Amino acid sequence: MHSLLRKLRTAWRLRRVGKGLVNALALHRRGEVRSDGLALLDASIKLYVSWRARDIHPWDRDLPEERAARRLLEQTFHDTEAAVGRIFSQFPEATTVELKVFESDPASNRVIMSGLVERSDVGRCKSSSISMRLHMLGINYRVENQRLAVIGTVALPLHPTRIASRDFESGRSGNGAGRQADLAMKSRLRWRDDDHGPQ
Repeated sequence: MHSLLRKLRTAWRLRRVGKGLVNALALHRRGEVRSDGLALLDASIKLYVSWRARDIHPWDRDLPEERAARRLLEQTFHDTEAAVGRIFSQFPEATTVELKVFESDPASNRVIMSGLVERSDVGRCKSSSISMRLHMLGINYRVENQRLAVIGTVALPLHPTRIASRDFESGRSGNGAGRQADLAMKSRLRWRDDDHGPQ
């Protein structure tokens, strides 16, 4: 029953997006003399998400430094893979997710992982290696001495608490696992033959 309700909700949200786009392109409804509007060919929605990596689990803080570094690396990998899957599940309208993962330090603007993930690629790679699965998803990172190295810096949001957030558990407002995810919806037309539209 839960699966059926989720499918119905997804179908309703997708129809709502499609209807909204059709209405937006119906220029003739503005009171024009002509009776035709713009014909929608195709569309996609890209979701931009950035979040901070979690610190090592409290149970692992007493591990030797090398083992703790390895455990934190694996934790961040699995957190990222899980977050991507849950984001797509919560936002069926999104076809692409652009993500950035920041260091856990609240004041840091340093990025340790980034990528552009297509919905169609989620779950496609069946490798037992989490690092391989992340690479196949299109997520970039660099590991040095069992730690994620900084791959870039990005200006932080001026008012991060004002940016929409969702608890990935059930779509309720909240802070998830204790840290707020910064969400910004972007949309673009995606032409079937190329990315430049008709000539």
